[in-house]
Amino acid sequence: MTFALPSFFVRNYAKVQPHLQKIQRGNFLLGLGVTLVLGGGYMAYAGDSSGTETTKTVVAAEVRTISASVKAVGKVTFSSEQQMRFNQRGTVAKVNVKEGDLVKKGQVIAELDTATVLADIRQAALSVNASALQLQQLQADREKDIINAQNALRNTERQYNDAANSLSVTKEKLPSDIEGAENDVTEKTSAVAQAQAELEKANVTELQSLATTAQSVLTQSEDLLDSLYGVLVNDSSARPVVGENKTLEIYYRLYNDQAQKNATERSYYTASSTIEKMRATYGGSISSLRDTTKIFAALKESAIVASSVRDLADSTYRLLQGASDDTHTLTVSDINSMKSTAISARTSATTLSTNAETAQASITGGKQLTSITLQQKQDAVASAKNTLKQAEDNLRILKTQTPGDMQKQQDALSKAMEDLTSEQAALDSTTKSVDVNIKLKQNDVAQRATSLQKTQKTLEDYKLIAPFDGVVSRLDYK
Repeated sequence: MTFALPSFFVRNYAKVQPHLQKIQRGNFLLGLGVTLVLGGGYMAYAGDSSGTETTKTVVAAEVRTISASVKAVGKVTFSSEQQMRFNQRGTVAKVNVKEGDLVKKGQVIAELDTATVLADIRQAALSVNASALQLQQLQADREKDIINAQNALRNTERQYNDAANSLSVTKEKLPSDIEGAENDVTEKTSAVAQAQAELEKANVTELQSLATTAQSVLTQSEDLLDSLYGVLVNDSSARPVVGENKTLEIYYRLYNDQAQKNATERSYYTASSTIEKMRATYGGSISSLRDTTKIFAALKESAIVASSVRDLADSTYRLLQGASDDTHTLTVSDINSMKSTAISARTSATTLSTNAETAQASITGGKQLTSITLQQKQDAVASAKNTLKQAEDNLRILKTQTPGDMQKQQDALSKAMEDLTSEQAALDSTTKSVDVNIKLKQNDVAQRATSLQKTQKTLEDYKLIAPFDGVVSRLDYK
Protein backbone atom coordinates (compact mmCIF):
# COMPACT_ATOMS: atom_id res chain seq x y z
CA MET A 1 0.00 0.00 0.00
CA THR A 2 1.45 3.36 -0.98
CA PHE A 3 0.39 6.68 0.45
CA ALA A 4 1.78 9.93 -1.03
CA LEU A 5 1.25 13.54 -0.06
CA PRO A 6 3.00 16.56 -1.72
CA SER A 7 3.43 19.64 0.36
CA PHE A 8 2.05 22.02 -2.24
CA PHE A 9 -0.98 19.78 -2.61
CA VAL A 10 -1.98 20.50 0.92
CA ARG A 11 -1.53 24.21 0.61
CA ASN A 12 -3.18 24.75 -2.80
CA TYR A 13 -5.50 21.80 -3.03
CA ALA A 14 -8.54 24.02 -3.50
CA LYS A 15 -6.91 25.75 -6.50
CA VAL A 16 -5.48 22.71 -8.32
CA GLN A 17 -8.58 20.56 -7.84
CA PRO A 18 -10.15 21.81 -11.17
CA HIS A 19 -6.95 20.95 -13.10
CA LEU A 20 -6.83 17.48 -11.54
CA GLN A 21 -10.39 16.92 -12.60
CA LYS A 22 -9.52 17.99 -16.17
CA ILE A 23 -6.60 15.55 -16.22
CA GLN A 24 -8.84 12.72 -15.10
CA ARG A 25 -11.56 13.62 -17.63
CA GLY A 26 -9.01 13.87 -20.43
CA ASN A 27 -7.56 10.42 -19.65
CA PHE A 28 -4.06 11.83 -19.19
CA LEU A 29 -1.79 9.05 -17.80
CA LEU A 30 1.13 11.30 -17.27
CA GLY A 31 1.40 14.98 -16.62
CA LEU A 32 -0.18 17.41 -14.23
CA GLY A 33 -1.38 20.97 -14.69
CA VAL A 34 0.18 23.03 -11.94
CA THR A 35 -1.13 26.38 -10.93
CA LEU A 36 1.40 28.86 -9.59
CA VAL A 37 0.79 32.06 -7.72
CA LEU A 38 2.75 34.81 -9.49
CA GLY A 39 2.84 37.68 -7.04
CA GLY A 40 5.20 40.15 -8.96
CA GLY A 41 4.69 39.45 -12.77
CA TYR A 42 3.67 42.99 -13.88
CA MET A 43 6.71 44.75 -12.42
CA ALA A 44 9.09 42.37 -14.20
CA TYR A 45 7.50 43.08 -17.60
CA ALA A 46 7.63 46.87 -17.02
CA GLY A 47 11.33 46.72 -16.14
CA ASP A 48 12.32 44.96 -19.38
CA SER A 49 10.66 47.73 -21.57
CA SER A 50 12.67 50.73 -20.28
CA GLY A 51 13.23 53.42 -22.88
CA THR A 52 10.41 52.17 -25.04
CA GLU A 53 7.29 54.09 -25.33
CA THR A 54 4.42 52.13 -23.98
CA THR A 55 0.80 52.55 -24.64
CA LYS A 56 -1.03 52.81 -21.42
CA THR A 57 -4.50 51.53 -20.89
CA VAL A 58 -6.48 52.39 -17.85
CA VAL A 59 -8.74 49.67 -16.55
CA ALA A 60 -10.66 49.16 -13.28
CA ALA A 61 -8.70 47.30 -10.58
CA GLU A 62 -10.07 43.88 -9.56
CA VAL A 63 -8.87 40.69 -7.88
CA ARG A 64 -7.81 38.07 -10.47
CA THR A 65 -5.66 34.97 -10.62
CA ILE A 66 -2.61 35.11 -12.81
CA SER A 67 -1.89 31.61 -14.06
CA ALA A 68 0.19 29.86 -16.70
CA SER A 69 0.08 26.40 -18.22
CA VAL A 70 3.03 24.14 -18.84
CA LYS A 71 2.93 21.02 -21.00
CA ALA A 72 5.48 18.27 -20.47
CA VAL A 73 5.97 14.54 -20.97
CA GLY A 74 6.84 12.46 -17.89
CA LYS A 75 5.58 10.93 -14.63
CA VAL A 76 3.79 13.06 -12.05
CA THR A 77 5.20 12.58 -8.56
CA PHE A 78 4.51 14.21 -5.24
CA SER A 79 7.09 16.12 -3.38
CA SER A 80 6.27 14.17 -0.13
CA GLU A 81 5.37 10.49 -0.39
CA GLN A 82 5.44 7.63 2.15
CA GLN A 83 4.92 3.92 1.63
CA MET A 84 3.17 2.34 4.62
CA ARG A 85 3.29 -1.32 5.71
CA PHE A 86 2.04 -3.28 8.74
CA ASN A 87 4.68 -4.13 11.30
CA GLN A 88 2.85 -7.33 12.13
CA ARG A 89 2.03 -10.40 10.11
CA GLY A 90 -1.67 -11.10 9.98
CA THR A 91 -4.92 -11.03 8.11
CA VAL A 92 -6.26 -7.69 6.89
CA ALA A 93 -9.60 -7.33 8.61
CA LYS A 94 -10.65 -3.88 7.42
CA VAL A 95 -9.58 -1.26 4.81
CA ASN A 96 -11.14 2.12 5.44
CA VAL A 97 -10.00 3.92 2.22
CA LYS A 98 -9.62 3.37 -1.52
CA GLU A 99 -7.21 4.81 -4.07
CA GLY A 100 -7.66 8.53 -4.53
CA ASP A 101 -9.29 9.08 -1.11
CA LEU A 102 -8.30 12.09 0.93
CA VAL A 103 -7.13 11.32 4.46
CA LYS A 104 -6.34 13.36 7.52
CA LYS A 105 -3.43 12.96 9.86
CA GLY A 106 -4.19 10.29 12.47
CA GLN A 107 -6.94 8.68 10.39
CA VAL A 108 -6.98 4.83 10.48
CA ILE A 109 -6.36 3.60 6.93
CA ALA A 110 -6.46 -0.18 7.47
CA GLU A 111 -6.60 -2.73 10.31
CA LEU A 112 -5.45 -6.30 10.88
CA ASP A 113 -7.56 -8.94 12.65
CA THR A 114 -6.90 -8.50 16.39
CA ALA A 115 -8.77 -11.57 17.72
CA THR A 116 -5.58 -13.46 18.52
CA VAL A 117 -3.75 -10.57 20.13
CA LEU A 118 -6.84 -9.61 22.14
CA ALA A 119 -7.04 -13.20 23.41
CA ASP A 120 -3.36 -12.96 24.34
CA ILE A 121 -4.06 -9.68 26.13
CA ARG A 122 -6.98 -11.22 28.05
CA GLN A 123 -4.85 -14.20 29.00
CA ALA A 124 -2.03 -11.91 30.14
CA ALA A 125 -4.49 -9.79 32.14
CA LEU A 126 -5.91 -12.89 33.81
CA SER A 127 -2.39 -14.00 34.61
CA VAL A 128 -1.63 -10.59 36.18
CA ASN A 129 -4.87 -10.73 38.21
CA ALA A 130 -4.18 -14.28 39.38
CA SER A 131 -0.67 -13.37 40.44
CA ALA A 132 -2.00 -10.22 42.17
CA LEU A 133 -4.58 -12.30 44.07
CA GLN A 134 -1.84 -14.68 45.13
CA LEU A 135 0.14 -11.67 46.35
CA GLN A 136 -2.89 -10.41 48.31
CA GLN A 137 -3.32 -13.86 49.82
CA LEU A 138 0.33 -13.98 50.80
CA GLN A 139 0.03 -10.53 52.38
CA ALA A 140 -3.11 -11.58 54.25
CA ASP A 141 -1.51 -14.85 55.33
CA ARG A 142 1.57 -12.97 56.44
CA GLU A 143 -0.35 -11.20 59.19
CA LYS A 144 -2.14 -14.40 60.19
CA ASP A 145 1.04 -16.49 60.21
CA ILE A 146 2.93 -13.87 62.17
CA ILE A 147 0.05 -13.48 64.64
CA ASN A 148 -0.08 -17.25 65.12
CA ALA A 149 3.66 -17.34 65.72
CA GLN A 150 3.37 -14.39 68.13
CA ASN A 151 0.50 -16.08 69.98
CA ALA A 152 2.54 -19.27 70.28
CA LEU A 153 5.42 -17.20 71.63
CA ARG A 154 3.20 -15.42 74.14
CA ASN A 155 1.67 -18.72 75.24
CA THR A 156 5.12 -20.13 75.82
CA GLU A 157 6.04 -16.98 77.73
CA ARG A 158 3.01 -17.50 79.98
CA GLN A 159 4.00 -21.11 80.57
CA TYR A 160 7.51 -20.01 81.46
CA ASN A 161 6.21 -17.35 83.85
CA ASP A 162 3.81 -19.83 85.44
CA ALA A 163 6.61 -22.34 85.95
CA ALA A 164 8.85 -19.65 87.44
CA ASN A 165 6.09 -18.40 89.74
CA SER A 166 5.22 -21.93 90.81
CA LEU A 167 8.80 -22.68 91.77
CA SER A 168 9.10 -19.37 93.60
CA VAL A 169 5.92 -20.02 95.57
CA THR A 170 7.11 -23.50 96.48
CA LYS A 171 10.39 -22.17 97.81
CA GLU A 172 9.13 -19.08 99.58
CA LYS A 173 5.60 -19.84 100.76
CA LEU A 174 5.67 -23.54 101.56
CA PRO A 175 6.20 -23.11 105.37
CA SER A 176 3.43 -20.55 105.72
CA ASP A 177 1.14 -22.62 103.49
CA ILE A 178 1.68 -25.67 105.72
CA GLU A 179 0.87 -23.65 108.80
CA GLY A 180 -2.28 -22.26 107.18
CA ALA A 181 -3.33 -25.75 106.04
CA GLU A 182 -2.92 -27.10 109.60
CA ASN A 183 -5.07 -24.29 110.97
CA ASP A 184 -7.63 -25.02 108.27
CA VAL A 185 -7.76 -28.69 109.28
CA THR A 186 -8.27 -27.69 112.90
CA GLU A 187 -11.13 -25.37 111.97
CA LYS A 188 -12.75 -27.97 109.72
CA THR A 189 -12.48 -30.59 112.50
CA SER A 190 -14.30 -28.24 114.90
CA ALA A 191 -16.93 -27.62 112.23
CA VAL A 192 -17.55 -31.35 111.85
CA ALA A 193 -17.91 -31.75 115.64
CA GLN A 194 -20.34 -28.84 115.78
CA ALA A 195 -22.41 -30.21 112.89
CA GLN A 196 -22.60 -33.62 114.53
CA ALA A 197 -23.66 -32.06 117.83
CA GLU A 198 -26.41 -30.13 116.07
CA LEU A 199 -27.53 -33.32 114.32
CA GLU A 200 -27.73 -35.18 117.63
CA LYS A 201 -29.61 -32.33 119.20
CA ALA A 202 -32.05 -32.19 116.31
CA ASN A 203 -32.49 -35.96 116.52
CA VAL A 204 -33.29 -35.75 120.24
CA THR A 205 -35.68 -32.88 119.62
CA GLU A 206 -37.40 -34.78 116.84
CA LEU A 207 -37.75 -37.91 119.01
CA GLN A 208 -39.06 -35.84 121.88
CA SER A 209 -41.62 -34.23 119.59
CA LEU A 210 -42.79 -37.60 118.30
CA ALA A 211 -43.00 -39.05 121.83
CA THR A 212 -44.94 -36.01 122.95
CA THR A 213 -47.31 -36.50 120.04
CA ALA A 214 -48.01 -40.09 121.13
CA GLN A 215 -48.53 -38.96 124.74
CA SER A 216 -50.84 -36.15 123.64
CA VAL A 217 -52.93 -38.45 121.43
CA LEU A 218 -53.41 -40.84 124.38
CA THR A 219 -54.28 -38.10 126.85
CA GLN A 220 -56.72 -36.32 124.54
CA SER A 221 -58.31 -39.63 123.54
CA GLU A 222 -58.96 -40.31 127.24
CA ASP A 223 -60.59 -36.90 127.59
CA LEU A 224 -62.78 -37.55 124.54
CA LEU A 225 -63.77 -40.93 125.98
CA ASP A 226 -64.80 -39.20 129.23
CA SER A 227 -66.93 -36.64 127.39
CA LEU A 228 -68.65 -39.34 125.30
CA TYR A 229 -69.25 -41.41 128.43
CA GLY A 230 -70.96 -38.39 130.06
CA VAL A 231 -73.21 -38.05 126.99
CA LEU A 232 -74.18 -41.71 126.99
CA VAL A 233 -75.06 -41.80 130.72
CA ASN A 234 -76.59 -38.31 130.53
CA ASP A 235 -74.19 -37.02 133.20
CA SER A 236 -71.44 -34.67 132.01
CA SER A 237 -69.56 -35.05 135.29
CA ALA A 238 -69.45 -38.84 135.20
CA ARG A 239 -66.27 -40.71 134.33
CA PRO A 240 -66.01 -44.25 132.94
CA VAL A 241 -65.22 -47.07 135.32
CA VAL A 242 -61.63 -48.28 135.02
CA GLY A 243 -60.77 -51.96 135.46
CA GLU A 244 -62.44 -55.26 134.92
CA ASN A 245 -65.79 -54.20 136.42
CA LYS A 246 -66.27 -51.33 133.92
CA THR A 247 -69.90 -50.97 132.94
CA LEU A 248 -71.94 -48.67 130.75
CA GLU A 249 -75.58 -47.90 131.40
CA ILE A 250 -76.84 -45.82 128.44
CA TYR A 251 -79.65 -43.47 129.39
CA TYR A 252 -82.88 -45.06 128.18
CA ARG A 253 -84.20 -41.94 126.43
CA LEU A 254 -81.13 -41.68 124.17
CA TYR A 255 -82.07 -44.55 121.89
CA ASN A 256 -85.00 -46.33 120.33
CA ASP A 257 -82.91 -48.94 118.43
CA GLN A 258 -81.56 -51.79 120.54
CA ALA A 259 -79.10 -52.88 117.87
CA GLN A 260 -77.59 -49.38 117.71
CA LYS A 261 -77.41 -49.36 121.51
CA ASN A 262 -75.49 -52.65 121.47
CA ALA A 263 -73.12 -51.36 118.76
CA THR A 264 -72.43 -48.21 120.75
CA GLU A 265 -71.66 -50.24 123.84
CA ARG A 266 -69.23 -52.41 121.90
CA SER A 267 -67.52 -49.30 120.51
CA TYR A 268 -67.25 -47.91 124.01
CA TYR A 269 -65.71 -51.07 125.42
CA THR A 270 -63.25 -51.25 122.49
CA ALA A 271 -62.09 -47.67 122.93
CA SER A 272 -61.85 -48.07 126.68
CA SER A 273 -59.81 -51.26 126.33
CA THR A 274 -57.32 -49.82 123.85
CA ILE A 275 -56.77 -46.81 126.09
CA GLU A 276 -56.29 -48.94 129.19
CA LYS A 277 -53.91 -51.23 127.31
CA MET A 278 -51.73 -48.35 126.11
CA ARG A 279 -51.82 -46.73 129.53
CA ALA A 280 -50.76 -50.02 131.09
CA THR A 281 -47.89 -50.36 128.61
CA TYR A 282 -46.45 -46.87 128.82
CA GLY A 283 -48.07 -45.23 131.78
CA GLY A 284 -47.28 -41.55 131.79
CA SER A 285 -43.71 -41.90 130.51
CA ILE A 286 -44.33 -41.85 126.77
CA SER A 287 -42.96 -38.32 126.37
CA SER A 288 -39.67 -39.40 127.93
CA LEU A 289 -39.02 -42.08 125.34
CA ARG A 290 -35.93 -41.56 123.10
CA ASP A 291 -35.75 -44.92 121.41
CA THR A 292 -36.95 -44.70 117.82
CA THR A 293 -38.46 -48.18 117.78
CA LYS A 294 -40.42 -47.64 121.02
CA ILE A 295 -41.67 -44.25 119.90
CA PHE A 296 -42.81 -45.75 116.59
CA ALA A 297 -44.75 -48.45 118.49
CA ALA A 298 -46.30 -45.84 120.81
CA LEU A 299 -47.40 -43.74 117.82
CA LYS A 300 -48.91 -46.80 116.19
CA GLU A 301 -50.91 -47.60 119.31
CA SER A 302 -51.96 -43.98 119.77
CA ALA A 303 -53.33 -43.97 116.19
CA ILE A 304 -55.40 -47.08 117.10
CA VAL A 305 -56.65 -45.40 120.29
CA ALA A 306 -57.70 -42.26 118.39
CA SER A 307 -59.44 -44.36 115.72
CA SER A 308 -61.42 -46.31 118.38
CA VAL A 309 -62.55 -43.06 119.98
CA ARG A 310 -63.59 -41.73 116.55
CA ASP A 311 -65.65 -44.91 115.98
CA LEU A 312 -67.29 -44.43 119.39
CA ALA A 313 -68.13 -40.82 118.49
CA ASP A 314 -69.74 -41.94 115.20
CA SER A 315 -71.76 -44.64 116.94
CA THR A 316 -72.85 -42.18 119.66
CA TYR A 317 -74.07 -39.68 117.10
CA ARG A 318 -76.11 -42.33 115.26
CA LEU A 319 -77.54 -43.43 118.62
CA LEU A 320 -78.65 -39.88 119.41
CA GLN A 321 -80.72 -39.79 116.23
CA GLY A 322 -83.31 -41.90 118.10
CA ALA A 323 -83.29 -39.90 121.35
CA SER A 324 -86.68 -38.76 122.71
CA ASP A 325 -87.13 -35.61 124.70
CA ASP A 326 -89.36 -34.72 127.64
CA THR A 327 -90.04 -31.54 129.42
CA HIS A 328 -88.27 -32.49 132.60
CA THR A 329 -85.15 -34.60 132.18
CA LEU A 330 -84.14 -34.40 128.47
CA THR A 331 -85.08 -31.45 126.38
CA VAL A 332 -84.49 -30.88 122.70
CA SER A 333 -81.73 -28.49 123.59
CA ASP A 334 -80.07 -31.16 125.66
CA ILE A 335 -80.19 -33.63 122.79
CA ASN A 336 -78.72 -31.10 120.34
CA SER A 337 -75.93 -30.32 122.81
CA MET A 338 -75.14 -34.03 123.06
CA LYS A 339 -75.06 -34.33 119.29
CA SER A 340 -72.66 -31.38 119.11
CA THR A 341 -70.44 -33.06 121.68
CA ALA A 342 -70.39 -36.27 119.60
CA ILE A 343 -69.62 -34.43 116.40
CA SER A 344 -66.81 -32.44 118.06
CA ALA A 345 -65.40 -35.63 119.57
CA ARG A 346 -65.43 -37.31 116.15
CA THR A 347 -63.59 -34.35 114.56
CA SER A 348 -61.02 -34.21 117.35
CA ALA A 349 -60.46 -37.96 117.26
CA THR A 350 -59.96 -37.85 113.49
CA THR A 351 -57.36 -35.10 113.89
CA LEU A 352 -55.59 -37.08 116.62
CA SER A 353 -55.51 -40.16 114.42
CA THR A 354 -54.10 -38.16 111.51
CA ASN A 355 -51.42 -36.59 113.73
CA ALA A 356 -50.36 -39.99 115.04
CA GLU A 357 -50.19 -41.47 111.52
CA THR A 358 -48.23 -38.49 110.21
CA ALA A 359 -45.74 -38.73 113.07
CA GLN A 360 -45.52 -42.46 112.54
CA ALA A 361 -44.73 -41.93 108.83
CA SER A 362 -41.70 -39.78 109.73
CA ILE A 363 -39.96 -42.93 111.05
CA THR A 364 -38.94 -44.97 108.02
CA GLY A 365 -39.22 -48.68 108.64
CA GLY A 366 -39.96 -47.94 112.27
CA LYS A 367 -36.28 -47.17 112.91
CA GLN A 368 -34.97 -44.20 110.89
CA LEU A 369 -36.14 -40.60 111.26
CA THR A 370 -36.75 -38.84 107.95
CA SER A 371 -37.77 -35.32 108.81
CA ILE A 372 -36.59 -32.40 106.67
CA THR A 373 -34.82 -30.82 109.63
CA LEU A 374 -32.83 -33.97 110.34
CA GLN A 375 -31.99 -34.37 106.65
CA GLN A 376 -30.63 -30.82 106.59
CA LYS A 377 -28.53 -31.52 109.68
CA GLN A 378 -27.23 -34.75 108.15
CA ASP A 379 -26.33 -32.91 104.94
CA ALA A 380 -24.50 -30.30 107.03
CA VAL A 381 -22.47 -33.04 108.73
CA ALA A 382 -21.62 -34.66 105.38
CA SER A 383 -20.57 -31.31 103.92
CA ALA A 384 -18.41 -30.52 106.95
CA LYS A 385 -16.73 -33.93 106.68
CA ASN A 386 -16.07 -33.43 102.98
CA THR A 387 -14.55 -30.02 103.63
CA LEU A 388 -12.38 -31.51 106.37
CA LYS A 389 -11.17 -34.22 104.00
CA GLN A 390 -10.19 -31.62 101.41
CA ALA A 391 -8.28 -29.65 104.03
CA GLU A 392 -6.49 -32.82 105.20
CA ASP A 393 -5.60 -33.74 101.61
CA ASN A 394 -4.22 -30.25 101.03
CA LEU A 395 -2.12 -30.47 104.18
CA ARG A 396 -0.82 -33.90 103.21
CA ILE A 397 0.21 -32.63 99.78
CA LEU A 398 2.02 -29.67 101.27
CA LYS A 399 3.82 -31.80 103.84
CA THR A 400 4.93 -34.35 101.25
CA GLN A 401 6.43 -31.63 99.03
CA THR A 402 9.99 -32.93 98.62
CA PRO A 403 13.19 -31.61 96.98
CA GLY A 404 12.40 -34.04 94.17
CA ASP A 405 9.15 -32.19 93.50
CA MET A 406 11.02 -28.91 93.40
CA GLN A 407 13.48 -30.43 90.94
CA LYS A 408 10.57 -31.36 88.72
CA GLN A 409 9.41 -27.77 88.82
CA GLN A 410 12.95 -26.63 88.00
CA ASP A 411 13.03 -29.04 85.05
CA ALA A 412 9.67 -27.68 83.88
CA LEU A 413 11.08 -24.16 84.07
CA SER A 414 14.13 -25.16 81.98
CA LYS A 415 11.88 -26.83 79.43
CA ALA A 416 9.72 -23.71 79.24
CA MET A 417 12.86 -21.63 78.58
CA GLU A 418 13.85 -23.95 75.72
CA ASP A 419 10.37 -23.72 74.24
CA LEU A 420 10.47 -19.94 74.55
CA THR A 421 13.75 -19.78 72.60
CA SER A 422 12.36 -22.14 69.97
CA GLU A 423 9.17 -20.12 69.52
CA GLN A 424 11.15 -16.89 69.19
CA ALA A 425 13.26 -18.49 66.45
CA ALA A 426 10.10 -19.75 64.78
CA LEU A 427 8.64 -16.23 64.81
CA ASP A 428 11.78 -14.78 63.22
CA SER A 429 11.87 -17.55 60.61
CA THR A 430 8.19 -17.10 59.79
CA THR A 431 8.56 -13.35 59.38
CA LYS A 432 11.58 -13.72 57.09
CA SER A 433 10.01 -16.52 55.04
CA VAL A 434 6.73 -14.76 54.37
CA ASP A 435 8.51 -11.51 53.49
CA VAL A 436 10.70 -13.33 50.94
CA ASN A 437 7.66 -15.02 49.40
CA ILE A 438 5.83 -11.70 49.18
CA LYS A 439 8.81 -10.05 47.50
CA LEU A 440 9.08 -12.88 44.95
CA LYS A 441 5.38 -12.63 44.20
CA GLN A 442 5.64 -8.83 43.83
CA ASN A 443 8.38 -9.35 41.23
CA ASP A 444 6.21 -11.92 39.48
CA VAL A 445 3.27 -9.47 39.37
CA ALA A 446 5.55 -6.75 37.96
CA GLN A 447 6.91 -9.10 35.27
CA ARG A 448 3.44 -10.19 34.23
CA ALA A 449 2.23 -6.58 34.17
CA THR A 450 5.17 -5.61 31.93
CA SER A 451 4.38 -8.50 29.60
CA LEU A 452 0.75 -7.34 29.47
CA GLN A 453 1.83 -3.79 28.61
CA LYS A 454 4.06 -5.09 25.81
CA THR A 455 1.23 -7.17 24.40
CA GLN A 456 -1.13 -4.20 24.60
CA LYS A 457 1.48 -2.04 22.86
CA THR A 458 1.49 -4.37 19.85
CA LEU A 459 -2.12 -3.36 19.18
CA GLU A 460 -0.72 -0.16 17.66
CA ASP A 461 1.01 -2.29 14.99
CA TYR A 462 -2.36 -3.72 13.92
CA LYS A 463 -3.45 -0.36 12.46
CA LEU A 464 -2.10 1.82 9.64
CA ILE A 465 -2.53 5.47 10.65
CA ALA A 466 -1.98 8.43 8.28
CA PRO A 467 1.12 10.35 9.39
CA PHE A 468 -0.08 13.55 7.66
CA ASP A 469 -2.91 14.91 5.53
CA GLY A 470 -2.77 13.53 1.93
CA VAL A 471 -4.17 11.36 -0.86
CA VAL A 472 -4.04 7.54 -1.11
CA SER A 473 -2.19 6.94 -4.40
CA ARG A 474 -2.10 3.13 -4.43
CA LEU A 475 -3.41 0.11 -2.48
CA ASP A 476 -1.62 -3.23 -2.73
CA TYR A 477 -2.78 -6.00 -0.40
CA LYS A 478 -4.16 -9.49 -0.39
